[in-house]
Amino acid sequence: MEGGAHVVSEAIALGIPVIASDIAGNRGLLGDDYPGYYPVAGESALAALLYRAETDTHFYSSLKKHIELRKNLISPEREKKSIQGLLDKLTDK
Repeated sequence: MEGGAHVVSEAIALGIPVIASDIAGNRGLLGDDYPGYYPVAGESALAALLYRAETDTHFYSSLKKHIELRKNLISPEREKKSIQGLLDKLTDK
């Protein structure tokens, strides 16, 4: 799981849909309504979702739409503003 958030964040920034394990970190990045989750240790569910993403154009489009809606959360500008806001709070500005 180490580094998983970075992989998901990079995918969002690039607009690439992901199939992700249903863990809190992924839900925090992708949202509770993201359709590409599979249960932890659910290899058969993972395989089914991968197959569906490859063969079902509507499902893939849905994944892509959800990723596009999250793209603004991963922008460098937003990250810079968030860090600056934190620094301002820490220094009482």
